[in-house]
Amino acid sequence: MRRRTAPTKSKQRRPPERLNQLENEIIDFFVRIAPLLGQRRSVAEIYGLIFSSARPLAFDDVIERLRLSKGSASHGLNLLLLLGAVRRTYVPARRSQHYEAVADLGHLTARLLRERIAPELRGSPTRLEGALRMAKCLPAAKQKCLNRRVRMLQDWQSKVRHLLRTAERILTAGSPHDR
Repeated sequence: MRRRTAPTKSKQRRPPERLNQLENEIIDFFVRIAPLLGQRRSVAEIYGLIFSSARPLAFDDVIERLRLSKGSASHGLNLLLLLGAVRRTYVPARRSQHYEAVADLGHLTARLLRERIAPELRGSPTRLEGALRMAKCLPAAKQKCLNRRVRMLQDWQSKVRHLLRTAERILTAGSPHDR
């Protein structure tokens, strides 16, 4: 007859801590703005959880508390590291990687604008010039209308580029990175 032994500490799992109302609200905030920044829901959930935590969270905490797959959590954390939204941190007597939020939302937002939105606008001037050249082959009435609309797009694009530069200056003004 085999003796049953108590599970070792490494095999004992505590049930995942439930998200409290405040954590849910913060996560929901980031989930709602994620599509505006071109980010997936799971990335927003991970950032919201880490942002709302008073202590660094381990990879397993993220998986358990948000009920994410390891792949989704790994992808999300790597993206957040790349964006500078989270950083790895050392927790004494713990072997696993821990993450904490970089809570400088101004710099984070400015970086997203610079790295995600601005590149989308860079190729537009050439493409809009090409559209104007193509319009020359159209009948006069259509050409006049399309020229007016392409010029409207060029004007809008110029304003958006100016807005992005202004937003970046405002978002990063007076932050610790400027000192």
